[in-house]
Amino acid sequence: MVVSVAKTPVTADELPALSARLSALGKRAELVGGGLVVMAPAGGRHGEVAHTLALFIGNHVRKRNLGRVFAAETGFVLRRDPDTVRAPDVAFVAAERLQAEETPAGFLESAPDLAIEVVSPGDAATAVRDKQPVVKSPALHRDGRRARLTRREEGAYRAICDRRTTPSGGMRRPANAAGTFATGCKVQDWLEAGTRLVWVVCPRTRSVVVHRPGRPAEALRDDDGLQGGSVLPDFAVPVRDLFT
Repeated sequence: MVVSVAKTPVTADELPALSARLSALGKRAELVGGGLVVMAPAGGRHGEVAHTLALFIGNHVRKRNLGRVFAAETGFVLRRDPDTVRAPDVAFVAAERLQAEETPAGFLESAPDLAIEVVSPGDAATAVRDKQPVVKSPALHRDGRRARLTRREEGAYRAICDRRTTPSGGMRRPANAAGTFATGCKVQDWLEAGTRLVWVVCPRTRSVVVHRPGRPAEALRDDDGLQGGSVLPDFAVPVRDLFT
């Protein structure tokens, strides 16, 4: 990942043209606090798992007319002035929040109800090599026991939601855009913007970390079931089925 901080912040309106130029170079980009975050395209396993999730969720949503499902690289404007545009691997927006029958051609001007982030192997490897202190996620198993994440899982988790600690050991949100770029905390960006459910999916460890506003994260493994709760009513799929 490469972060470009311009003297003049980039806006959401300028991002499509910049993204088109980067696409010609085999790159993709998001916008965080007016700064351009440039990334390499996702790998094969990443794309396969994201597609599997989109199929499961898309079929469920379509049969029940629950709303709309969006594939990877769909941009959502989470903040303005300076602008933040994030693109999850899969997203869902509930029907009651859709204001028009036709989906807008440009970025969506609000956070999705569900955002899914699939961790690439390169993300995990970079985080594991990082010498900065790793803050373990406050993850719980479904039975309420605190989960012990493997070193590989910690690295994968931190790649998606890295947080710095205060001297007292508590969490803090970086006060400036540069700090936001450094943490790359997509999960927190989603939740702060109003997303009701975030799934961080790690193919390498065959696990999912579930995030909801105001609640501890929940770690799910092969034998657990992934449920949509009130966001995706009646949705349930074994975690193992995401990786087969």
